[in-house]
Amino acid sequence: MLLLLLPVQQLIADGEVDIQSIKISAEQPYQYEVNGSVSFQLPETLQKALTHGVKLNANIDYTLGKHRWWWNSARLISRTTYELKYHSLSKHYVLKKKNSNQHWSFSNLPSALKQMGKIEKHQLPKLPTAIDDGDFYLFIRAKVGVASSSLPLKIQSYFKSSKYHIKSEGVLWALP
Repeated sequence: MLLLLLPVQQLIADGEVDIQSIKISAEQPYQYEVNGSVSFQLPETLQKALTHGVKLNANIDYTLGKHRWWWNSARLISRTTYELKYHSLSKHYVLKKKNSNQHWSFSNLPSALKQMGKIEKHQLPKLPTAIDDGDFYLFIRAKVGVASSSLPLKIQSYFKSSKYHIKSEGVLWALP
């Protein structure tokens, strides 16, 4: 019985970013809106770094791609960026959405991560008329990691390790 629980415990210790329930709808010709959620489960190393005063950055990237005969082309068309930090005096997690300058304060980490994963009425930029040929797709990927640029240089190299950055598998949708 204990062996069956071990893989689940390892998964929680490693952390996970999972894109869930995405819905893409056309609001106007060549104008799309994205709704859905991303599940952020931080590994213990990121949780400890956060509670010890290190900021975390999270990105949800939207890439427009085109299927081609030899290889696909892709370009980033939109990004949602968050900054998460912990205030040790108030014992609150502060989440800032950098794109819109919105701020939230949470008493626990799961609530902050849930808010960070909400994708509500995200407007993509107007897409080219060439998408009518049916070869275009939207690729969404999310990642979270230590915001090392605000740290001294010697400490920045320590946080470059992959255990301080996790990302989702990319998810691909044909454009409707």
